Amino acid sequence: MNSSIKSYWDKYYLRKNKINLPTQFASFVALELKIIYKINNIVEFGSGNFRDTFFFIDYNFNVTAVDPSSKLYKKHKKIKFFKLNFQEYFNKKHNKINQPTCFYGRFFFHAINLNEQIYFIELLKRKLKKTDLLALEFRIDKDKRLKKETENHYRNFISPSYFENKLIKKNNLKIIYKKIGQGYAKYKKDDAYVARYLIKKK
Repeated sequence: MNSSIKSYWDKYYLRKNKINLPTQFASFVALELKIIYKINNIVEFGSGNFRDTFFFIDYNFNVTAVDPSSKLYKKHKKIKFFKLNFQEYFNKKHNKINQPTCFYGRFFFHAINLNEQIYFIELLKRKLKKTDLLALEFRIDKDKRLKKETENHYRNFISPSYFENKLIKKNNLKIIYKKIGQGYAKYKKDDAYVARYLIKKK
């Protein structure tokens, strides 16, 4: 993440009001983890204003939050927060946990550039255990021309076909859940066209 984008997010989260309700994606993932996959550990990339982080904590998940913005640090006895980008986190802080882990990113993946997207998936190819899960939700190319509640955000809109064939299949990962469409990430006038995936290692 370059300095201008980082500075933007620093300022954005300073003025952003706290939203107490979790995102729809967080609610969906929490239920899947508890009922289906029996996973209690979450590493959240792009934790932002901790909206989903605190929701996961309230439901007794063990959460590690990762975000490079310097304005986001909050003390909480049940949260680990690393002011790092994902490369730094994996290089400096990540230790494999014996228990299964969900690597979670809601609107994180479209906020990084193409090379970072490629590198992130390549890292996960190496870091994921077969009992782990990768949960991603991001804006896709069909969303590019739709109205946005926050027009100035950096967004690298992603083709689902590219994501599935060039990133996931190529890195020996498998998609176990997929949903594409609108109505999953509504906010005021913004009804984002998104893809959400649950992914495991083959």
